[in-house]
Amino acid sequence: MKLYIIISKLPILMYKVDQVILPTNTGLIGIFDNHTPLLSGLEPGLVKFKMKEKENWSGLVISPGVLLVQKNYTFSLSDEKKKYIFSSDPEKEKEYLPEPGETCVLLFVKNAEFIENINPISALAEFTEAQVKLASANTKKERLQAQYDEKLTRARYKITQLINISGSNE
Repeated sequence: MKLYIIISKLPILMYKVDQVILPTNTGLIGIFDNHTPLLSGLEPGLVKFKMKEKENWSGLVISPGVLLVQKNYTFSLSDEKKKYIFSSDPEKEKEYLPEPGETCVLLFVKNAEFIENINPISALAEFTEAQVKLASANTKKERLQAQYDEKLTRARYKITQLINISGSNE
């Protein structure tokens, strides 16, 4: 099974994975190989994935987006995009693209931040600040923005706690 993370204005990221856990509009969902086709909204939060042949989990914090789970997914990439992603390496391109019958998990998001890029001290400070803003929000617009910010900062802080518990993210 392959996990593709499509982030605005960045190269498409691909990981060979055994399992993915993500925050959807209806709650957390686990995706395994041969999962039924699915289209769902993604909530801001923590995405965890277990890479093939590795014991530990990896993760990232995402902004809201769209989840697509499908077999036999076909990419249509321009020559310019292929060069940007594959650096003119045909072997990399073969490995990157899905094999016939392979389950593909695609995340379309505006932003994603990987575990190793999150500073635990600043994550806690931002989470605390977001909680204060949520508690003091007066208008509906302020509350909606504060709820969004609180979800995102909570996920960033939570992931730093998971790193501290496991001692490593590798």
